[in-house]
Amino acid sequence: EKHFARVLYTKHQAIQMQVTAGQLDAGADYNRNRDAMVAQGLITAARSKVIWQSAPLPNDAFAVSAALAKDAAFVKRLQGALTEVGPLLAGQANLLPANYTGFVVRDNTFYKPIRDAGLATGKLGAK
Repeated sequence: EKHFARVLYTKHQAIQMQVTAGQLDAGADYNRNRDAMVAQGLITAARSKVIWQSAPLPNDAFAVSAALAKDAAFVKRLQGALTEVGPLLAGQANLLPANYTGFVVRDNTFYKPIRDAGLATGKLGAK
């Protein structure tokens, strides 16, 4: 908002579609989405160029309800099952979408870069 004439907040796919169609000059997205859209023929890679990438960020989190989180034994079994997915991908690539490598157990501090970015931009409020 400080450096651009117009800032648009929309869905990732919409950004890719509008940049490659020439409706927007630039957009922010994550590589996995762009790569998937190219692979599916939804956009043409040559119509946009990646000019900057962040350091690797935490990917998708797996959450349970507060009630279920109280069942520590179940949560531990679920975490174990999820961590087994990565090695299984070698023989069953369709277990996860393309470019996923599996899951790892992390505590909430792992997502600090995401929270910090949200707080810095004002898109996330402090608790």
